[in-house]
Amino acid sequence: MNKNSLLSDNYFDKIEPYLYEIMDSDVAHTVHALSVELRTEYPQEYDLFNRKFSNEYSLKGCGQRHAYVNGLTIVLENLRQKGKVEKITKNGEICWRKID
Repeated sequence: MNKNSLLSDNYFDKIEPYLYEIMDSDVAHTVHALSVELRTEYPQEYDLFNRKFSNEYSLKGCGQRHAYVNGLTIVLENLRQKGKVEKITKNGEICWRKID
């Protein structure tokens, strides 16, 4: 995958394959857990995605630090609508799992 592909305007579509790649079909994970793994596996892509999302919505301070939650949730909802992931509520937390 071309790591510079996130430089295009549609950064949601560009981060989607990276996020999908790290997901499990056996275990559901929270957005936070997925973001930690995404940041570990693809740090440059994650940072660029977070910056683009924060800039687009003019987020500063605390909002900027937590922008990844909203941004990745949008990507996960898009994957759910495509039938690639499922959204599960466990103990009051929303978790996501890849559908094989």
